[in-house]
Amino acid sequence: SWTVPELNKELRQWEYVYNCIRPHQALGYKTPLQFLRDKGIIDKYQKPPYLSHM
Repeated sequence: SWTVPELNKELRQWEYVYNCIRPHQALGYKTPLQFLRDKGIIDKYQKPPYLSHM
């Protein structure tokens, strides 16, 4: 059984992998972060946002 802070940490790590590391077929095998940077939606020097909240 996890505490709420432990679960939040695990969820943030999963979200980072999902948005910044794992390529998505629907985005041309780019990560959501790469896709948004290529479209100019976010600056390439910007810290990765929580993309699932956009």
